[in-house]
Amino acid sequence: MCGRYVLYGPGSRLVEGFDLRATPPLLPRYNIAPGSPVLAILQGPEGRRAQTLRWGLKRNGSVPNVRDDSVAKPWAWRLMHERCVLPADGFYEWQAPNDPGARKQPWYVSASSGGFLAFAGVLGHWDEAGVALFTTGPNGTMRPIHERMPVLLDAAGVARWLDPHTPAAQAAQLLRPAPDAAIRAWPVSTAVNDAHHEGAQLIERLPGEPGEPG
Repeated sequence: MCGRYVLYGPGSRLVEGFDLRATPPLLPRYNIAPGSPVLAILQGPEGRRAQTLRWGLKRNGSVPNVRDDSVAKPWAWRLMHERCVLPADGFYEWQAPNDPGARKQPWYVSASSGGFLAFAGVLGHWDEAGVALFTTGPNGTMRPIHERMPVLLDAAGVARWLDPHTPAAQAAQLLRPAPDAAIRAWPVSTAVNDAHHEGAQLIERLPGEPGEPG
């Protein structure tokens, strides 16, 4: 699953990166957790717009993710008809240790290009409007870290995913791992484990640690 991510912007970069109609208000955040308000990009009749919604399909923030292999289930298939994109500068994932007594090691994952990531998301209205992001199996970069990763869309994928004329069955074909070279990862401090911690220091590489998982 994906349980934390990062979006620090600025809003002007989002306008350029996602062809938005207007610059969204954006407070830099380095430890976004389920239940938090998040920025979602939706396709409207006049173009793409950014809207703030709760991360999680339920009011308490639960169901922040939907697995790609559950998309054929009726409840998940219904969600495919109201799609969105969640922009991110990166996300965190926790690597299980070889030593059962050791703590999991958090890694920060971002675009190799230095640009934004685009999570494939859906809207739900179970108790109030909320969003969830799709997860899929790992690519080669993520495999040493975790068995799941968010579905990451490239620019063409974003256009197809957001287009209301794209049938759900065609949109579902985008639910696959990103190319290995699309992302990079490095280990970060366990300070990110606490969702109350914030700040750019959370995404800094641990001193003396390698930049590739293994």
